[in-house]
Amino acid sequence: NKIVGASTLTWSDFTLIALLFNEYMTVSVRTDSPIRTARDLVERLRKDPGSLSIAVASTLGNHIHIGIAKALKSAGVDIKKLKVVAFESSGESVTNLLGGHIDVVSSTTPNVLAQHQAGRIRLIAITSLKRMPGALAEVPTWKEQGVEGTLSASHGASGPRGITPAMVSFWENAFLRLSQSEEWRKELAGNFWEGNFLGTREVARYYEAQAAELREILTDLGLAKQ
Repeated sequence: NKIVGASTLTWSDFTLIALLFNEYMTVSVRTDSPIRTARDLVERLRKDPGSLSIAVASTLGNHIHIGIAKALKSAGVDIKKLKVVAFESSGESVTNLLGGHIDVVSSTTPNVLAQHQAGRIRLIAITSLKRMPGALAEVPTWKEQGVEGTLSASHGASGPRGITPAMVSFWENAFLRLSQSEEWRKELAGNFWEGNFLGTREVARYYEAQAAELREILTDLGLAKQ
């Protein structure tokens, strides 16, 4: 948010307690689309980056937008020239895809699964390092299609700056126990999330590295403000 000027705050303004899970982004087209694979998409957009309309939700520059932009950038597409439309929700993105108003949708996995299973849309890529299980097992990763597009939206817990080490330790241990529970594993599986517990020291290093990568992509998109 700070990179795109939407907020004055960044992750370093909080006490990071734990990272809990990763969420991945998919790319979808209608089943009647001539774009059948990620390679088809890349080849089309290399020739003309603005030739296809791409839907994201709910703001430009968020993880859903970056999810497709990173992959296309690594494949040699001029991502600043992409035609990207931000809708209020991924559900609205999918509705516009089905209605023929949009050519491509980038979204998180739960938002497209029902239409994919109904045979109305085709999932052509996912940003995970390896294929996801279950209903997404047939969806190829960007990487296996020759594109470096691995990216996750990371979710965790943080507190206000200045809380005591004892409080940090209490909550870090509480979230560690949560991450090891069977109930939590079921929650992860049901949402196609991938568990990735990191404690307070590790998560700070993780976010620092991720912020540098995101800044580079957002700069290439023309969205970085500071």
